[in-house]
Amino acid sequence: MAFNAKLASAISAGTVGAAGSAYAGMKVLNSPKEKRETVGDKYKGTLITSGSEDTEKWGTRKSKLEKDESADMEASLKSVKSKQSLQADDIKAWCSGVASSPFDSKSTKIKWFESYCVYTIKEKVGKFITDNQSSSWTKANDALKNKGKTNLPSHLQGVYDQLTALQSSDASALQKYCHSKQDDVFRGLDDSLYSEIATYCIQS
Repeated sequence: MAFNAKLASAISAGTVGAAGSAYAGMKVLNSPKEKRETVGDKYKGTLITSGSEDTEKWGTRKSKLEKDESADMEASLKSVKSKQSLQADDIKAWCSGVASSPFDSKSTKIKWFESYCVYTIKEKVGKFITDNQSSSWTKANDALKNKGKTNLPSHLQGVYDQLTALQSSDASALQKYCHSKQDDVFRGLDDSLYSEIATYCIQS
C-alpha cells in the first residue's frame, strides 16, 4: 500500500508539473473516472512558453494576427483579434484556454492553435539560414552534395539533382526548399522534417 501511495503521488506531481510548464495559468482537467487528453498534452514540448525567452515570439504572433484577414478564422480567436488594443498577452491567454481544453482532432481551433501557439520549425532550429544570397548557402549546399543522393530523403534527392545538374544547375535550390518549410509547425525533436531542416538548413 505504501508503494502504491508513493507511486500515485509521483504520477500526480509529474502531471501537474508538465501541464504548468507551457503557459502560466493553464488548468489541469481532472476527472474522477478518467483524465482526458488536453490540447496541451497533445502538443507537449512544442508550445511557445510564457517565459521571457519567448516574449519576442508572442510579439511576432501579435503582428501576425493583426495582419491575418482569413475569412475562416475560428470565432474565439477572431474575437481576440477584434480587441481595440490587442496585446501579445491576449493571444497567450487564448492559447492557454485552448491548451486546457480536451483535445478533439475535429475541432476548428486546432488549425489556429498550431498557427499561433506552437513554435515554427525555424524558431526551434536556431541557426537557420535566413539570408537569400546564394553565397550564404555555399557550405550548406556542399554538405548536402557530400552526403550523396542515395543517403538523402526522397524530396531532398530532388534538391540534390538541381544542385548538381551539369546544365542549368540551381544554386538556390536548397535555400528555396528550406525557406518553403521554415514556417511549418514544429512537431517535436523527433519529427523527420525538423531533423532535415536542422541538418541541412543551418549555418555551419
